[in-house]
Amino acid sequence: LDLNWSRSVYATVATGAALRSTVRAALASGALNPLRDTNVYPIDYSAYALPTPNRFNGPNETLLKDATLRMSGPVMSLPGGQLMLSALAERRDESSEDAYLQNINANTGLPRFTLFPTRSQRIDSLYLEARAPLLRQLELQASVRRDAYRLTSDGSSGYVIPSPEGPFPDLTYTTSKKGATDFTVALRYAPVEDVAF
Repeated sequence: LDLNWSRSVYATVATGAALRSTVRAALASGALNPLRDTNVYPIDYSAYALPTPNRFNGPNETLLKDATLRMSGPVMSLPGGQLMLSALAERRDESSEDAYLQNINANTGLPRFTLFPTRSQRIDSLYLEARAPLLRQLELQASVRRDAYRLTSDGSSGYVIPSPEGPFPDLTYTTSKKGATDFTVALRYAPVEDVAF
């Protein structure tokens, strides 16, 4: 039996846009002329400069809880040897808490906040494998794996909000469920030692 719990927190600070978007109009109108000799006539971008750094992400927190049970061993005797069974059961829960991104509006120079709401995912996995030596030279191998996924989120890619203190949008969380089952069946034939098909 394996039990794991982990928590990660990360934050980033960077510079997104360095100049206001109005610098394009100034270049188009000739108010700013980068084609002249800038050693003699340096260009003053200060009226268009945005504060730096101006992109703040987080802190964002993610939690992971994982429990795994593994079992393996002989079950019964067959003509070619022992029937071996291996089994695994696992539950993995992952969640991310509310996260915020603050960047700057290149038109207004004002901060803009984006909320990424809490979301979580649960994965339940079951695996069973059998190795059955039917004869000394012939072995049947079979396995099945089932994975069930449950994702809970509001379905958005984020909301622009006035500030981290709110007001916040009304969120409706939904849970979607998916699953997959995979089978494998194989025969292993070894007519002579060190040669198998």
